[in-house]
Amino acid sequence: MSDDALLTIDEAAELLAARSEFLAQLLDEGQIPSRLVGAGRMVLKSDVLTYKAKRDAERRKILDDLLRAEIEEGLIDLVPFDALVKK
Repeated sequence: MSDDALLTIDEAAELLAARSEFLAQLLDEGQIPSRLVGAGRMVLKSDVLTYKAKRDAERRKILDDLLRAEIEEGLIDLVPFDALVKK
């Protein structure tokens, strides 16, 4: 399926690993563009993938910032994984 393929709400939600109700909310908020096709809304696969990439990058940054703050506060000591595994 090409990136310019039209997806149903259920197909797009599956691509995001989300519930279709959540995807409908994103569409209502304009976070992902949609279009009416017949009686239902459809989205471009490329628009869903763009949203997913942005969401994933934001999540990664939040986790990186949290890890950095915990290290700076001394809450986490970075120990090489091999040191944790019993040999």
